Amino acid sequence: MSAIKSSPGIIWLLLMLLSGLSLFVAEEASPKQLAITAIFAVAMVKAYLVMVYFMEVNQAVEHWRTLFKLWLLVAGCILTIGNAMGAV
Repeated sequence: MSAIKSSPGIIWLLLMLLSGLSLFVAEEASPKQLAITAIFAVAMVKAYLVMVYFMEVNQAVEHWRTLFKLWLLVAGCILTIGNAMGAV
């Protein structure tokens, strides 16, 4: 993601496009389980963009960046697995 310019306007536009993608997937995807997983993935990307570009996590000490990435991964996995278990 470092190739993206750090202009707030560009990041905001990317966040809006990702929101539109989530809406499209929610409305049009056929297997709902796959759609929900895709929406969770998009939400994780959006959370990453907000934290890195608007909350400046990329300027933090390395262990905080690692902790944030680990938190994001664990939270996404818990949501996805929990949703899959509820669909059974």
